[in-house]
Amino acid sequence: MEEQIYRSRVFSAAIDKYIYIALNRKFDGKIRVGYSVTENIETVDDIRHDIVRNTMKAFNMGSGWEIVSIADIPGNGSGLGSSSAFTVGLINAIQYELFAGTHLSINKQEIADMDCNVEINACGKPIGRQDQWACALGGMNEICFGKNGRVWAQPVMEPRYINELNKNLLLFYLGQRKDNNILETQNGLMDSNKMKTMSYMAELANEAMLEVSTGNYQIMGQLMDLNWEYKRTLAPGISNTKIKGIYTRAMKAGAEGGKVLGQGGGGFMLFYAEPHFHQAVKTAVGLANVPFSFVDKGTQVIYAT
Repeated sequence: MEEQIYRSRVFSAAIDKYIYIALNRKFDGKIRVGYSVTENIETVDDIRHDIVRNTMKAFNMGSGWEIVSIADIPGNGSGLGSSSAFTVGLINAIQYELFAGTHLSINKQEIADMDCNVEINACGKPIGRQDQWACALGGMNEICFGKNGRVWAQPVMEPRYINELNKNLLLFYLGQRKDNNILETQNGLMDSNKMKTMSYMAELANEAMLEVSTGNYQIMGQLMDLNWEYKRTLAPGISNTKIKGIYTRAMKAGAEGGKVLGQGGGGFMLFYAEPHFHQAVKTAVGLANVPFSFVDKGTQVIYAT
């Protein structure tokens, strides 16, 4: 790393759950946007989907486009960075269509930066910047955010250890998060005690990166358990009676730790358990288990005419 001065850093990994974006030029000069609803509109300003509207504006696009998305997982409140995956994919599709093979083409780091500008600045979402970089780059990385706005990302784990860690993780779907303002509430409640809690969580992330870089992935369950203990105190709604019950049952069945992903309150919950406990944990949790694998590729164009 060229510069050790950074404001924060995260331990992040990409998984094989994708959002597919299809981009097509329309013959009639209008705009069609298809996601959970379908919009047929005349101009970019008429688009209700704020990410699509602001991304098209960032590229100075006019009418005459069709944009359709398909997702492997629910797109709202999943905790898996779905909004950033959508935005990264949309930016990549548009820049490829407009600039492929020219000096105006943008790389994955520039895609991540542009995503941050769209989601945080243009759309006003109270989120961090780690999901954008994870979706753009792929892989399991330490991502550092510099005080000067620069970002560094570097792999932290050998592939053989990543595969072993993957075998010990179980992902469950809790259902859609009902409260989409948990992060706003959390930000509004920040005081010295909660800042200390955030500092403790950052130390856990640092410890996780140091341990897994040497192949000690077995410590992840313990660190996830401590992380969840800290995280659930940050704001009301991160945990609830249902989530507490699931966590207790999973731990009694053999899990060593777990956490709700993203803001909390719903979406997906991840547990660490040795493989011989998996069936017991699945039975105890009683929710849909979602198999997944870590992937080393970020956003990519898979088909172009």
